[in-house]
Amino acid sequence: MQPQPTGLIYAYAALEPPLGKGDRQKDGQQVYTWIASTARPDGNGNIFDLQGWELETYRKNPIVMAAHNWGSLPVAKTVYINIDIAKQALIAQIVFATTPTALEIQQLVDGGFLCAMSAGALPIESEPRFDDQHHIIGTHYHRQSMRELSLVPVPANTETLRIASLLADRDEAQAIRASLHILKETLWTTKPSI
Repeated sequence: MQPQPTGLIYAYAALEPPLGKGDRQKDGQQVYTWIASTARPDGNGNIFDLQGWELETYRKNPIVMAAHNWGSLPVAKTVYINIDIAKQALIAQIVFATTPTALEIQQLVDGGFLCAMSAGALPIESEPRFDDQHHIIGTHYHRQSMRELSLVPVPANTETLRIASLLADRDEAQAIRASLHILKETLWTTKPSI
């Protein structure tokens, strides 16, 4: 494994958006819970080790962008992010800003039109992935430093499981456990197609 140059990489995960106006409230704002990344190979053949996510830098500036558009202002911020190794998921909870663009994106999420999240990261340690004929089929990222999260219309991994909606009338912890159980069961029983 070699240290990587400083080009951004992206890890994508999709899930069904929360029903209604968010999963719960925090300080009067709606909080949305997302699976931000998994260890499943994405459509580009890349794998991001969950244990390899370095979140310290991101937690100092927890921005959520629209489609990785760094030329615009953030549309949301992350209020919670954590790696759940047992559940094989990077979980993020976000709240939207009150700008016109952010409110438009929040409406797209609430309406089920925008359902995917992507993690933008700087690679630290990785190695190429090979198929049986020794052709490169992607990269296995062992360590990566998160820089931003983005809500995206088209994730790299189109086969990523769409998690059942987190219902507003459920206990939040119970809803997250139920969704992660569905994710874990699917990851263990579904073969990735690369």
